[in-house]
Amino acid sequence: MAKPKKTNAQADSEFAIAQAEYEKQLVAQEKQVEEYKRAQEEVARKKQEQKAAAEQAAADYQRQLEAHARTVRNQQLEYQKQVAKPVGVPNAVYRGFWAPDCDAARKSATLGAGTSTTTRFKEVTSEAGSNGCIVQGWWWNVAGGGTATRQ
Repeated sequence: MAKPKKTNAQADSEFAIAQAEYEKQLVAQEKQVEEYKRAQEEVARKKQEQKAAAEQAAADYQRQLEAHARTVRNQQLEYQKQVAKPVGVPNAVYRGFWAPDCDAARKSATLGAGTSTTTRFKEVTSEAGSNGCIVQGWWWNVAGGGTATRQ
């Protein structure tokens, strides 16, 4: 049995209905794609924020470690300084001497910065760097009860 033929108006009507349904589905898919892209961008933004927060936390922690290390170094230096303080020498002062190298700085300290052979020096620390060496310690004068002065 032969199918009855559709009229052009019927075919146009069915096509228009199918076209409208297709466009409706296309709009729904485009919305899904946009939502997916927004979700991806949100995930990427949150990852970036988390990364920045983690880097900030790591930097803060590193600063805390460095501050603690400085505190410990200062406490150790103060302890070394007090342990090395000469007993029975009321005129001893703690001071530093600089020279291009540590041996020259020690020589400067033991010769009273070049002004006297009656001075004594008890080294506590020395720190060599690109700008020379600083030797720190207790410095005092043994002649006639004079005081070692800061120069």
